[in-house]
Formats: sequence, structure tokens, C-alpha cells
Amino acid sequence: MPYSNAHISDLARGYLKDPTYSASHLANIVRLTQQLCIVQYWGESDVRWHYRDPSEFLESTLEELRLTPTNFRTLLYVDGIPEAKSIWDAQCVEFEKVALPENFSQIFEVNPIFEVMFPRTKTAMNMLSMLEDILAFSATISADFVLYKQFRRYLTTAQQQLPGMVEMAKAYDKSGTIPQRLTWDDLWEQAAVKKRLSSNAAYDQIIDLFTTTDMKGYRRDERFANLIDDAIHCFYAAHAAYFITLDKRCADKAKVVYKQLGIVTKVLTPAELVSLL
Repeated sequence: MPYSNAHISDLARGYLKDPTYSASHLANIVRLTQQLCIVQYWGESDVRWHYRDPSEFLESTLEELRLTPTNFRTLLYVDGIPEAKSIWDAQCVEFEKVALPENFSQIFEVNPIFEVMFPRTKTAMNMLSMLEDILAFSATISADFVLYKQFRRYLTTAQQQLPGMVEMAKAYDKSGTIPQRLTWDDLWEQAAVKKRLSSNAAYDQIIDLFTTTDMKGYRRDERFANLIDDAIHCFYAAHAAYFITLDKRCADKAKVVYKQLGIVTKVLTPAELVSLL
């Protein structure tokens, strides 16, 4: 029974809030896994099974969190290499020269959430402002529970309004470019990133399906960081015979993913596993 970096990520968030319980959680991981670790490290294309002290893994993760950049303008600064700073500053100047389409400003009339997502872009309509906003929002939404709820509320509203919006668009569009059938799922498919983000196709496939299943409204998680960790749990569990969890939302989404992708991993509670054995 292995532990993964998803477990360590869970512990890291808890540690930053209150480190009191971390030692007992780490002891449980050691007792249950004997330090067997399953993880795909950044830049590698395959999952690695190996032994790693979870306490050391947690310390390494905490150090990475401390070093994680939150400012796009200094994103690729490297200590001790002034050339890197100069090159990145020049690239940011180029980004700033790229103007966004004029109709981009229309999103601010749609919902107040976009003013929270793109405050710099609203003031300066260029690519640099948008990239700054995207990085800042991705960091904020992971930690701000209220902001994530606001974002999810907007998605729910958009989903409910979509059928009427499609019919209205068809009525006004005489060129026939509006598809006859456009569902919420179709919209997500059109917006999906076409370029794979990882060198492991299975990782991209499982993480993407798990998170979009949640975002589309099925068994929604209340916190964005939890959603990402649960998706990673689902990926690693696909390498095992059983995925054991008491998290009902995570379990239900994992079952959807495994069924759709033909993965034979069984999702069980601890009690169900004991009964099965």
C-alpha cells in the first residue's frame, strides 16, 4: 500500500495552518505504507515506485511552496543568474505590446467574478496584464474558499442559462455557424486544452476527466486544492487493485473516471474492503 505526493500535499496544507498533528499523520503513513511511495516527479514521463521518508518528502514540499512564485513579472528570475532576469524582463515587455481584442472587455459586464479574475487586464488590455491575472488568480483560488464558491456559483448560473442562450443565438444567427446541438459538456470539450500538459498521456487523461467531471457539477468539491489532490489520488490509485477512501465525493468521481476509461481499480471504503477480504 503506497502513499503519494497527493497525501503529502494534503499534509502540507494542514501543516501551514497548524503543524500540531503532522507528526501523528506522518507516523500513520509510515505504519501503513512502510515508506513505499508512488509518484510521478516533474519532468518524468512515468510513475515511480520507490521508498521515501514521508517526513523528508513533506519538508521538501514545504520548501517548494515557500519558493513558488506568485508574481508573473518575476516568474523566471533565477538567483545568481542576472542574464535570466534580463531575458525575462525583455519577454515581459513583448507581452505588454500584445493588445487583447477590444471585445474582451465585454466579460466584465457578464458577471462580477471577472473583475476579481482580471483586475489588471481591466485597466490595461494587454497580454502581460492577462498573464499576471491568471497566475495571481490560480494562486488565490487555491487558498480562498469564498472566492472558489463565488467562481463555482458563476459556473452553475452559466450552466443553467446555456440552453436559453443557445436558442437566442440561433434566432439571431443567420449564417448557420451556431451548432444545432450545444450542451454544457460540448462547451467544455470545445474549451479543453488540446496540447497535452504532461509527457504521461494517462496522467493528463485521468486528471482532466476527474476535474472536469467536478467542474461540470457532479459531486462538486468545496475547495479547489482538495479537488486537485483528489484527482491526483485517483490517478495513482489507477495503478493499484483498490482505491480505499472515506471521501464519498472523491469516490463517486473516481468511479465515473474508471468506468469511462475502462480502468479495473475498485473504489471501496475501508469497511467494504474488510468485508470483501
